[in-house]
Amino acid sequence: MIGVTFRFYDYIVLKLLPNLRRDIQQQMLMYLEGHSYTYFQNNFAGSLSNKVTDMMRGISEIVLMSTDTFLASFLGVMGAMITM
Repeated sequence: MIGVTFRFYDYIVLKLLPNLRRDIQQQMLMYLEGHSYTYFQNNFAGSLSNKVTDMMRGISEIVLMSTDTFLASFLGVMGAMITM
């Protein structure tokens, strides 16, 4: 049973997370492209790219943290059921 949960975790990390990051990055870049010329005059390009990069790191951390929490609680419940 533990092997199945680790396979599930690996599937999320290796298959779903890169696609999620790519989709969010594309949406953010499309949103930035829709701004006016004056917006880009008032904001530095490096600042905008840092915001996109920070969002990618944040998404990864949120997904991994929620997966770890789910995995730990699932293993805890399974361990308790086996013990009972």
